[in-house]
Amino acid sequence: MSTAEVYESLIVELAPLGREALLRRLGELHPGFPLDFSEAFLKACDTERLRHLVLAAAWQCRCKEMSGEQARRRAEVGSGLEHATQ
Repeated sequence: MSTAEVYESLIVELAPLGREALLRRLGELHPGFPLDFSEAFLKACDTERLRHLVLAAAWQCRCKEMSGEQARRRAEVGSGLEHATQ
């Protein structure tokens, strides 16, 4: 899946979510940096702003996953080349 397709799938996935579902989703994400939004800040955010925050955090999570997959593939290819030359 291309980067644009991954991003679009995230947008489609998050589009129908309401405020409570977005807050739950935000709490479940671990993008590799702290999400230290205060309760007051999150309450003050309208649903679209909240959706934007969740999209950004979810995108970072997907980028981490894609980077890990690429690193694994490179390692597998490198490992295959090592065995081929031995």
